Amino acid sequence: MVDIRSNNWTIDNVSAVLFDKDGTFIDSHCYWGAIIVSRSLAIRDMLGLDESSLEGLERSMGFCRRTRRLLPAGPIALVSREEVIAHVIQHLASQNVKVAFEDLAKLFVEVHKEMLHRTDGYVRPILEAKPFFDLLQSKGVPMAVVTTDSVVNTRAVLAKLGLAGYFSAVVGKESSKKAKETGEPALIALHALRVVASGAICIGDAPMDVLMAQNSGCRGCIGVATGQVTSDELLRHTPYVVSSLSQLSVV
Repeated sequence: MVDIRSNNWTIDNVSAVLFDKDGTFIDSHCYWGAIIVSRSLAIRDMLGLDESSLEGLERSMGFCRRTRRLLPAGPIALVSREEVIAHVIQHLASQNVKVAFEDLAKLFVEVHKEMLHRTDGYVRPILEAKPFFDLLQSKGVPMAVVTTDSVVNTRAVLAKLGLAGYFSAVVGKESSKKAKETGEPALIALHALRVVASGAICIGDAPMDVLMAQNSGCRGCIGVATGQVTSDELLRHTPYVVSSLSQLSVV
């Protein structure tokens, strides 16, 4: 077991760490921004919309094309894919355009499959993450990824960035029928690691990661403000907040 410390607090006796992916160790603005742009183009083509529809479609999924950043309110990277699709349907309905949920769900899958073959340029690591992974690995702390992205996408990203060797388990959207915040995905990861929840912590960039920790019985959740949620907002959900993983030590 190890203690994980920042300048202001310590979480002691940690036996495993569950990491969120996007915004925690992957640049979510670049990653999800590229995916949203591709989804919007595909929706435009499927529904025969004009070019002026793209900005609204992108915003409905949580991306601002002018700043090239994700919107703090999401929904992308903060809620499930199904909820993102619901946001798109609501936006299209406001433009008097009807589309079936099943058709959008299929389109989202097809876009992801196509983008797996061209990860260059939009899959970028958050540089402070790898040294922290090295610290945990050097202390023998098992790690897993728990994400709302798919296992296939996540493993492809980990392989692309040379990070696969750090994680003993990957739990994604298809690993459980229950949402991340219910805690069940964390329990699946902990079972794979053979670690009890009371010895584990979660690290993520969103309130859903805190809820996952609470509802799975983990020791706590460290919020890291490298995604689209500010430190002040994260502090409303957990007392353990850092602006970067570089602010953490492992002893």
